[in-house]
Amino acid sequence: MLAELNFWQAIWVVILPLIVIAVPGKFFVSYANPRNIVAAAVHIFVASLSIWTLGTLLITVLHLPLYVFYVLTIVVSAGFMWWRRQELFNIKTLWYGLAITLPLLIAYAAFTVPYLRIHDGLPTGDSQKAIYWAQDVIERPALPDYSRSPQILNRDPVDFFTPGLHTLIASVMSLSPAPLMSVGLLAIIVAVAVAFIAAAIIKELFDDHPHIIPPLLAAVFVLTNFRFLRYIREPGYHLQNLIGEFFLFALVFYGLRFIKQKRTSDVLLGVAAGLSLIFTHQFSAFIAAFILIPIGIAAVVKDKKHIQQFFWRHVAAGAALIVAAAIIIGGGFLLGLHQKIPHIFSTAPHLISLVRPITEYPLTMGMMWFMSGVVGCILMLWQAKKHQAHLETVWTFTGVVLVLLLLSQGPRIYVDIPPVRALLYSVVPLSVGAAYFFAKLLHAIRKEKKTITRLALTGIWLAAIIIPAWSSTTRAFTTTNHSTRTNSTITARQLPLIDAIKAQSADPAAGILVDDYNRRSGSWLLLSGQPMFTRIAADVRRQMEESIQSPTREGVYLTLLDYEKVFSLGSKPELVHLLEKYNIQWITGVSKGSNAAFASNPALKAVATDGDISLYQPNAEVTCRIDSRCQWLLRSSTLVNDIGDDEDTFEHLPASIRTSRLSAPQKNSVSTFRATTAPVIPFAFNVGDFTQVLWDKEQTGRPDTAVEFLVEFAYTPSGSLQIRTPGGTTYPVPASGTIRIPAQEVPFDERGFISIMLENPQEELVAIDMIALGLSHIP
Repeated sequence: MLAELNFWQAIWVVILPLIVIAVPGKFFVSYANPRNIVAAAVHIFVASLSIWTLGTLLITVLHLPLYVFYVLTIVVSAGFMWWRRQELFNIKTLWYGLAITLPLLIAYAAFTVPYLRIHDGLPTGDSQKAIYWAQDVIERPALPDYSRSPQILNRDPVDFFTPGLHTLIASVMSLSPAPLMSVGLLAIIVAVAVAFIAAAIIKELFDDHPHIIPPLLAAVFVLTNFRFLRYIREPGYHLQNLIGEFFLFALVFYGLRFIKQKRTSDVLLGVAAGLSLIFTHQFSAFIAAFILIPIGIAAVVKDKKHIQQFFWRHVAAGAALIVAAAIIIGGGFLLGLHQKIPHIFSTAPHLISLVRPITEYPLTMGMMWFMSGVVGCILMLWQAKKHQAHLETVWTFTGVVLVLLLLSQGPRIYVDIPPVRALLYSVVPLSVGAAYFFAKLLHAIRKEKKTITRLALTGIWLAAIIIPAWSSTTRAFTTTNHSTRTNSTITARQLPLIDAIKAQSADPAAGILVDDYNRRSGSWLLLSGQPMFTRIAADVRRQMEESIQSPTREGVYLTLLDYEKVFSLGSKPELVHLLEKYNIQWITGVSKGSNAAFASNPALKAVATDGDISLYQPNAEVTCRIDSRCQWLLRSSTLVNDIGDDEDTFEHLPASIRTSRLSAPQKNSVSTFRATTAPVIPFAFNVGDFTQVLWDKEQTGRPDTAVEFLVEFAYTPSGSLQIRTPGGTTYPVPASGTIRIPAQEVPFDERGFISIMLENPQEELVAIDMIALGLSHIP
């Protein structure tokens, strides 16, 4: 993509994220303390990103175009620059600036190169949603109308209420000649800034020496942690999480500083970071509410009287906190948190199955990194108590670590949040602990009097850091490419698909349904401007369990079942009724999956191709009559699999076939199928992940009513086949139609599956075209 830009455009694209992270903050920060330049860097980054976030948000709320923010920023920055010209324009400030800029540029460049080489300078992950809403901000100009999200994304509007994130991304995109590239570059520079915050935290914990080793190690450990590298190896992946972490740990940093010394500037920057956090990432804001508990306790315990005096004397800081509290409370209501909290704090958490045993944490996060981080935190606490130094900040910091680790077991303590996501937040504080551990080791090594021994131990010390860091980084980047499932990278070849949709669209409400399970980058078709919906397969389980939270979430869940049904029907013309129901005009199929079935469906026609993604439209020349069989198949609660593609054996999908002697997918003039001569052919129906709340409302462990089973063949079997239920009852397979089975014959197993056996005693060749299992009627 850089090749399409001229020299000056390319320079501007690369520099723009640096401006966002450093301007105008650099004009507001004092460079007077040479012992803590890293803290000055964090002040710059927090001030700049907060101003861009809150400033663009305010301008957009006022329905003003974003260029008004740019003009005001230039004018105010120029005024501050002139006012502080003697401090800013001197040799000492130049050296301080270089000390901040050079590490920032080195890390930025190091991670930008693979971004350009591997991803062609195009962003990844679910940043397409932020980009979509940012485009909306640019075009209107106004805050996005999140109430439209069910119609354009089939998502709860609450999921997207992060207007500060969207106005920030909008500002970057509007200023860039390559908007998508700049979003990815912004993710890289923010990730590097998070590493600076880790360095500043350890410096703040132990500020009585000018050593550079602990801050440097903290930054290195953050930027080489395999889990944190997900933000950098695929820039844009979980972009909102990354920006949320930036503001979250900025709050931790300013909380530690406030405990030590009360400064108005720190309070204002902390308030700015907190407000920015509220409007950029909900989950990080939720985590912040817990993390601030040990910070608040420490501040009150240490100096309650002086805190009161501080806010009486510094009216600006007190007023800022009052305004921030009001905005946070109001923002909470806008986010719908008052409705979500009863479901978050639950005695029956639905995410408890995702909790990992603590014994798996080292493997999940990296053995050396996790163990050294934990040991480092324990060691710093012991040292602080032993020497009676830094006790308040160290106790507070270890409290923060403990809170994060407790939240990683959240559902076990009735906080129903994604536990692994909470665990991943521990990267920054445990990197600080690991840096302290290795710094203490180096300090002990330097006391060794024998030169040879000292050099040998130093070499071992370096190897213990470099080898795991190199291994982690190499593993992260060598496994990254356009075809990795977790990599939702837009590719240059997808742009023609987007253009094809734009060219064919006459109806702005006509939607696109993409196969997000097999090729997640298809979700970038959202940039065509049409509503875009995704097949998310087994992830439906979470939507199913959350469907009780609100009518909106129930509607989202039922719609997801219908979208999955489209892919389950595959080559069957019946799927056009679901496309008509949701006004879907385009659907994507992917190689080695849904594409084989769609290509054989007479009701669909291919209109464009991008490598392994094909774009289909309904074929107006083919119609499908709705009869009782069709109505039953199209129910949301009916589990279906049109046999004849590479996904037939996937048990995590609604229905699957797993048997010996199974042929590869085949097709004839009217259907797709697979054949087998196995004497027993098991069919698995995944009720637990898809429809348990619909089938078992009384939670008895079996359907609330009788079910109907359907098996269709590509060729009529010549022998006698029968089915066997889990209860042991057998039924002859009829020539056509369904078999009605009482509920007590089909209990769920421990995984939530119902397995039905097709018995083929003569071992004849059986060509299976479709299987289905559903309720006999809606209870």
